Amino acid sequence: MRSVTWRDAARSRDFAIGGVAVALFVFFYLMNSRMAAETTLVALARTMAPIGIVAAGMTFLFVAGEIDLSVGGLYGLLMVIISILIEKRNFDPWLAMGMILL
Repeated sequence: MRSVTWRDAARSRDFAIGGVAVALFVFFYLMNSRMAAETTLVALARTMAPIGIVAAGMTFLFVAGEIDLSVGGLYGLLMVIISILIEKRNFDPWLAMGMILL
C-alpha cells in the first residue's frame, strides 16, 4: 500500500474545496472586517445547519447506492408547511416539528 504524500494530498479534490473556502473567507474578511465577528459566524452556522443535516442524510443515501433527488424538494415543502403552521395557524413550534417528522 502506497503512502500519501503532501503533493498527492494537495492535488485531491477535498483539499481544493477547503482551499477555495478559506480563500473566500479571507476575501470577504478583507472586504468587510466584521466577517470574522462572532455574531456573523454564529449566524452563518445557524443558516447552514439545516442544509448540513440534509446533506449528511443524502450522503448516507449515496453511500448505500440509493440516489434520491426528491430529498431537496421534500425539505423545501416541509419548511413551507412548518412555517405556515407556526405563523398562520399559531401552532406551538415543537408540536409543528413533531407533526412534520411524522
